[in-house]
Amino acid sequence: MEPWYKVTLPRPEVREGRSFNPAVVRTLRALLKDEQNRGPDFLRLANALSALYPKESEEKRLLDAMLLAVPR
Repeated sequence: MEPWYKVTLPRPEVREGRSFNPAVVRTLRALLKDEQNRGPDFLRLANALSALYPKESEEKRLLDAMLLAVPR
């Protein structure tokens, strides 16, 4: 088990559900649905990029948020 000081908590705006504009969220969900229908390449690329970005980068945060929003 990780020590308490190494556990990362989401930022307050993420916990409260106000980290993204609702219109942007709807647009991203539509994009994700369209890309899922086309094939797995988009999600594979997003996973690969997420693995390459540094942990603290804004790009990684956005990619990870997008990957969490993908319907399973």
